Amino acid sequence: MLNKFSEEDFLVFRNPLVSGRHSPGGIGGLLLAGVALQSFFLWLEYYVKEFSSYPYK
Repeated sequence: MLNKFSEEDFLVFRNPLVSGRHSPGGIGGLLLAGVALQSFFLWLEYYVKEFSSYPYK
């Protein structure tokens, strides 16, 4: 099946790398934003549990 594909079929995957969207700096920024977002959701979960009516919260 892989014999059907040529090198030109995979050139579309090169565009984000050439444009710089997937550069190490861009990915690092997304990782830092992900850490901040995850900590916000952890705080939100901790805050909302006070209003829960379920036992063993």
